[in-house]
Amino acid sequence: MDITRELKRQISFAHTMYQRAEDVHKAKQAKRTAHIAQLEQQLAEAENAA
Repeated sequence: MDITRELKRQISFAHTMYQRAEDVHKAKQAKRTAHIAQLEQQLAEAENAA
């Protein structure tokens, strides 16, 4: 039936959109983690220099 094809299309689209949102979230989280690591390294260097 036409309705089943449409529902399958909507489900596929929803999966794709949620996967993209998850990928963006993971990328942002990785960026935050890298930034914190950079700041911690700068702190360690400053403490060693002091």
